[in-house]
Amino acid sequence: MKHRLPTAVLIAAAASQAGLIPDSPILRVGEDIDVYFTAKGRLDYNSNIFFGSAAGLPNQGTSWTLGPGFSADFFKEANFSSSFTYRRDFVRFFDSTLKGLNDDQDIAGANFAYDAGGPLTFQAEASYQEDARNTTDVLSVLPIAFEGTRLRQTTYSQSATAAYRITEKLSTSLTARHNRNRYDPFARILSPTVFNTQGLTESDGWSFPLSLRYQITQRLNIGATYEHGKTDISPARGSTAPLAYTGFTKDFYGLTFSGQPTDSGKLDVTIRAGLLHSAYDGGVDARNTASYSVGLTHTLTEKLNHALNFSNDANIAVNGRRSESRSINYLVNYVRSEEFRASTFIGYSHSDVENTSTINTGSFGINATYSPDSHWTYVASYTLTQAYKPSTYNVSQFSLEANLRW
Repeated sequence: MKHRLPTAVLIAAAASQAGLIPDSPILRVGEDIDVYFTAKGRLDYNSNIFFGSAAGLPNQGTSWTLGPGFSADFFKEANFSSSFTYRRDFVRFFDSTLKGLNDDQDIAGANFAYDAGGPLTFQAEASYQEDARNTTDVLSVLPIAFEGTRLRQTTYSQSATAAYRITEKLSTSLTARHNRNRYDPFARILSPTVFNTQGLTESDGWSFPLSLRYQITQRLNIGATYEHGKTDISPARGSTAPLAYTGFTKDFYGLTFSGQPTDSGKLDVTIRAGLLHSAYDGGVDARNTASYSVGLTHTLTEKLNHALNFSNDANIAVNGRRSESRSINYLVNYVRSEEFRASTFIGYSHSDVENTSTINTGSFGINATYSPDSHWTYVASYTLTQAYKPSTYNVSQFSLEANLRW
């Protein structure tokens, strides 16, 4: 049976260009609620689906995705506003030998913001996402995980931030973040009795950053921050591997600096640097390390800017062990008009996973976005991932995407 890319997105695009789709939302409830129909059509090519040969299956694969959904905006003209979005992606592969990778995925999100013009502001957001793909970090830690399957994962995240302006120059903020992941195990084609989650762990973590910021000049801010984080570690469903640890804590003490240090205002700087104390439950294997994130953005022209970002941090890897990671990324953005923009990036990351492996990975990407009106957004992108350690391989991915909001 041959798969054909659905034509619904193409028909809707033609209707939009012909002026048959109105600018108003598809449903309006009173003056405060707008409901929109949304849809995504996407074509993906992946040169290395399994990151290696698997049961005689082809390494490369091409798939199409159709994702209908809706979004709703609430109270957008009031002191507070909120929105909710939901979409279901139907992912199908053209090659019939890969039909076992076909998947349906749900994506949902919500946000809320309050700002009455006074000293207190509040915002919150939550998201739910299902995904199925193989990643370099999992392959580096568990090299047999992907034989004939793609790793399916569900991610939950929530955050809430309250900010208070104490004086014209002094402000403070407190954030609560929660992140949780869950793997949905599939039996490997080569060995149906062994799941592709074997050896993986799931994490359920909270973090609470508290920040104080002072405006020293019209363009510059300095501050101090403290962040406490706690992550519970559990075996992934389908995994029988024993756990080395069941929890991980982090405490960060640091200083911040942000703003435009030059008179021209063309350079934006964001720095967060300090001491990171991390340990497993009960204070086991406690370590003190430097932690930082630095972002530099320079405006070259009205339409062109570039940015350099580098960081050093410690987190829990997919196998439940501490991973100390350093990364550097360089990005160039070009905005030709309100309708067209493009960007390219190059990056490198180095991770030391405790008692497991060293992971060195390079990446390159380029993408272009075209939005001819308020309904449609078209995106073309290409990414190349090159792994250097502990094994050498590369993955090329190319995608074409159309998004509709009606």
